[in-house]
Amino acid sequence: MGTPKGKPEMFTGIEDSDSLIHYTSAAGLAGILRSQTLWASHYAYLNDQQEIHTAREVMVEVFAKSLHSLFAKIKVDGTVDGILVDISPSTDLRQLATKAAEKYISVIHTVMLKYLDPYILSFYLCSPDNNSSEYRNGSLRHWTSYGKSGGFAIEFGAKSIANACEQESNKFNHSGFHLIPVEYDLDLQKAERTPQVKEINECLRHISKSQILESQPDEEVVRSSLLPYSMIASGIKNRHFQDEREARIVVYRPSSSDTYPSDSKVHPVHFRDTGGLHTPYIELFKQEEPKLPVTRVLVGPHPENELRVKSLELMLAELGREEISIEVSNIPYIDR
Repeated sequence: MGTPKGKPEMFTGIEDSDSLIHYTSAAGLAGILRSQTLWASHYAYLNDQQEIHTAREVMVEVFAKSLHSLFAKIKVDGTVDGILVDISPSTDLRQLATKAAEKYISVIHTVMLKYLDPYILSFYLCSPDNNSSEYRNGSLRHWTSYGKSGGFAIEFGAKSIANACEQESNKFNHSGFHLIPVEYDLDLQKAERTPQVKEINECLRHISKSQILESQPDEEVVRSSLLPYSMIASGIKNRHFQDEREARIVVYRPSSSDTYPSDSKVHPVHFRDTGGLHTPYIELFKQEEPKLPVTRVLVGPHPENELRVKSLELMLAELGREEISIEVSNIPYIDR
């Protein structure tokens, strides 16, 4: 089954004026600045064991409600899209709708992960307000994760990253390329994804009674739901991660050569050692020009920050990136 090429999209929730902050180590900072690339990692190797899968439960509830309305209409009219159907007056419509939604979401979720490999690049989303301690000094939650080695925060403008995503999307074959904020509140998840929910609902309405109620929907039938569902799935995380304030780039890479034309260009998959695992990743924005749109590097808490700033100044001068500002976090954190 082929996979359609999607366009980069942004949900409401990221403004052009927002800042996207990428936290990294000293080695990561040097690698990013020298290679002019950012790495997106395979979803299964991230810090949330429910990554991508959290959407299933949420979407079953959403579409069960939609199907309940549809079945109630069928029960009265006796038809759906011109197809004669028969729902017994004694049928529990809510139970019927939940069962149908579970079946449909199970199939589309399975098909999505069969043909698409989500790769994710994470940022911390904030407004560039110099009066905000969070913006000036960074997130303590993120700094503590780098221990005694200390961390760095690389700032990008959201609009610049969105433009870079569009250029990258046009260069490679993929089945979705999204710049989105992560949602942790279930009510918001349902409300903010209304356009995608409506699109999937249209697919639901065109599935016959036998496909919905008596057998698993055919893979080709749910194919048109893949892109809107992928946007939903990649933008929902467990609420315990809400302190991460994450925005992310999600690239849905075709999982095998059978799903894209032989002459098409896809992101090569690389591997890096992370605690004994060979974590798959893809390189984004790999080109000499234009340069990565870095606006600022924030140096995290560390007892040797004078030397860390000096090293960074020398590095930026060597790379011809003196326009990038350097600031130091005033958070008095020390790893013991």
